[in-house]
Amino acid sequence: MTFDRLPGLAAVRSAVRGCVAMFDAAENPGQLIPVGDAAWALAAQHLHPLLPGELQRAHAAVAQMRADAPDVLETVAAYLQSGSTKDVADALHCHRNTVVNRLQAFKTQAGLDITVPAQAAVALSALPWRGPTPAAPAPAPQSH
Repeated sequence: MTFDRLPGLAAVRSAVRGCVAMFDAAENPGQLIPVGDAAWALAAQHLHPLLPGELQRAHAAVAQMRADAPDVLETVAAYLQSGSTKDVADALHCHRNTVVNRLQAFKTQAGLDITVPAQAAVALSALPWRGPTPAAPAPAPQSH
């Protein structure tokens, strides 16, 4: 992980400790990444108790797409960075319609429209999260 700004040497210790937690939460990207990108995986672990069903479904869909449609996830990750289908098409050397189709495939499979900020945040939380899909939430108790 890379840190763009640390306020001084005293912050290095906290940053290193934080990296351990983020590496435990995130999938190993195989390259240096900005700390903010890995922080989403840690956020997902902490958000899971608050949004268990939504994150569970998103994580399960992402895990399935890792095996079946890695190009869709690559496109989603690029779109979440830029917010522009044209920029993503240029970066991935594909047609703009290909980008639109892949984003639609993600929406269909994950149930998340990443053009909607709240749903994009869930997608950002689900993309780097490694490990098993979190357990589905327990059903709410029935009141009579």
